[in-house]
Amino acid sequence: MSRNGKLFIMSGLAVTVAVVSLCAVWSHRSNRGSGGAGLRGSEGTTGAEVLPPAGVDEQLVEALINGRLAEADQALLAGANANARLGGLSVLHYAALSGHPEAVEYLLREGADANGLADDGDTPLGCAVHAVSESPESARLLLEAGADPELPRSPHTPLRAATSLRRFQTAQVLMAYGADPAAKGEKDDSALEYAKTHGLDDFVRLFEEAGSARSGAG
Repeated sequence: MSRNGKLFIMSGLAVTVAVVSLCAVWSHRSNRGSGGAGLRGSEGTTGAEVLPPAGVDEQLVEALINGRLAEADQALLAGANANARLGGLSVLHYAALSGHPEAVEYLLREGADANGLADDGDTPLGCAVHAVSESPESARLLLEAGADPELPRSPHTPLRAATSLRRFQTAQVLMAYGADPAAKGEKDDSALEYAKTHGLDDFVRLFEEAGSARSGAG
């Protein structure tokens, strides 16, 4: 999924949460109280179908993408699932995409899967690379929790994505955890090839110096 697609999901979720909250009020007033089915949508969208009342999983996502951990605590106490899926992504995908490392750390402590796949095959690490604003700490937390630095590979690796987005600090973190600058995704060139082609000298130096250090260590 492209970065624009991920940002669209984030903006769509914000609207969806607002709608779902209104549905919760409606449900409370009607005293129906049955569990809702949450969000359903095709790839790249959220909220294609919203069923009242609002679920605690949606409340958890809303709290985390806004960095409100006390509200996240309340959602978990109310039964929210740290590994819930909404709109094809896990809660951790949303937290990583939000650019709030404290939200990522929070979910990892609650047992969220650092390598869980979205419906399109993306990983939380892939979302961290494409976050609303650069968040190398989110990437580090995921890698420390066992995230594979080479996944996803479609359409490109996390390191290739960080390079094309000019996110140097994120690239440094990925390299520190073993990412291979020569690795290629399913549809494009490697991070090293991209950096050379586009004159990103700082990235080229990072990749070549790390490669030399790894060769020496071996």
